[in-house]
Amino acid sequence: MTAKLQRLSHKYWGTSQPVFRGSGVFTDSGLLPFRKPLTTVVGSPIPVTQMDPKQVGQAVFDAAVEELHAKYCAALQQLFDDWKDKLAPNRKGEVVIVG
Repeated sequence: MTAKLQRLSHKYWGTSQPVFRGSGVFTDSGLLPFRKPLTTVVGSPIPVTQMDPKQVGQAVFDAAVEELHAKYCAALQQLFDDWKDKLAPNRKGEVVIVG
């Protein structure tokens, strides 16, 4: 049925339309996403000092951004390491932070 509708829409509009499938509010089918558990983990805040690159200089500003980025990546890795065994015991790999 889905392929037939897509062929028909491709014939009339020149492109096939996506077909969405999900969960409904009162029925088993609809457009809402399927229910899946979602766990959110929040880490401790990273202190940031507000600065204007025009006042402190672009080089100092860039160095501060790089330092904060390194702190953020380290905190993110620590957060993953703290919770990985409890929330993902059957994981197939470790987290890789790119950037």
